[in-house]
Amino acid sequence: MSLVKDLLRTWVIDAVEKVHKYGLDRYGSVESSLPAGINPFTGTVISGHEVTDPSDIAIYVHWLLGAYKLTGNRKYLEWAKETVDDALNLCLTDGNMIVSYNIVMDTAENFYSIRWNARFCEALSDYAVVSGESGYGETARSILETVLDRFIQPTGLPADRIDLNYNVIAGREGINSFTMGWLAEALAKAGLASQAEQLLTTYWSYRNTANNVIPDA
Repeated sequence: MSLVKDLLRTWVIDAVEKVHKYGLDRYGSVESSLPAGINPFTGTVISGHEVTDPSDIAIYVHWLLGAYKLTGNRKYLEWAKETVDDALNLCLTDGNMIVSYNIVMDTAENFYSIRWNARFCEALSDYAVVSGESGYGETARSILETVLDRFIQPTGLPADRIDLNYNVIAGREGINSFTMGWLAEALAKAGLASQAEQLLTTYWSYRNTANNVIPDA
């Protein structure tokens, strides 16, 4: 078992060290600690990967938190803080929700995704717990409260994407089951468990009662 733990530790540490060295945003006029799609051999952005997805930011933060837990080295916690701070600075809009960010053009995307907000807020809540900085957890809760206010439709279920004027984007009226799971988990971690329960109960009510198959967008 110790061999497996040692291999896992080596793998995680090697991964986060390489991302920090080669895979962060060093492009455009604004440099940041956001992970990016970088070719490590050329140092250039991979075509089609100019936009940093908040879901990928969340994954990177979780890896950094994992590295900190494995080693106790506070530099990984500091790197996680730099990443969430840059994400809040560059990806959080005046509408109090998270969008993707183009690292080359230094511009934010012009629509909101419930998946982006759920995944990022889950990571933000986890960072708050590990670091002891409760303010980040309060920010995650505030963002998710806005998400519920803006995304929930008359059906009681959330849309998948809305534009900056909070109108549902055509073809994105519903979410799939794994996105619902991410949203429920993010809500629970942010202290909004009752809202998560209500969403899941409503989602279950739309199942096919003949076979109990849940709806999927």
